[in-house]
Amino acid sequence: MADSTEHVEKEQLAKEPEEAEKPRQSSDRPRNRVQVSKDSHPLNFYVNLAEKLLHDEEEVELSGLGMAVSTTVTIAGILKNSGHVEVAKIETSLVGEKKPRGSKRYWKPKIQIWIKKTEKFVELIKAEESLEQNSDQAPSHGS
Repeated sequence: MADSTEHVEKEQLAKEPEEAEKPRQSSDRPRNRVQVSKDSHPLNFYVNLAEKLLHDEEEVELSGLGMAVSTTVTIAGILKNSGHVEVAKIETSLVGEKKPRGSKRYWKPKIQIWIKKTEKFVELIKAEESLEQNSDQAPSHGS
């Protein structure tokens, strides 16, 4: 059995870099991953998305590539400072990509931050929701 496992690993390592680095299909993406973009959405979109995922999951991965690294760190900081999450793990790496018209590779930084719920997560979310409901139902000042 060990021989077949070693053979499979050697086959995977022998693949061409382009084949080994193909982007995963969206259906292959883990359900608890938030892929942060630099410009496509405002910060509160990602903060709300992470909070929504944490309702169903114990841990969520925030992932940012290239210029989105600093945005990803900011989102994790907002969630941590609000008391909703703790940072469980952080990984950084460089991802090599080929230029469209050349054979040289260029490297992009990548960050992955795993956040997990704090013990007060549900309590804090409920308190925020009740504040929002109360502000929406403010009494009118007319006679």
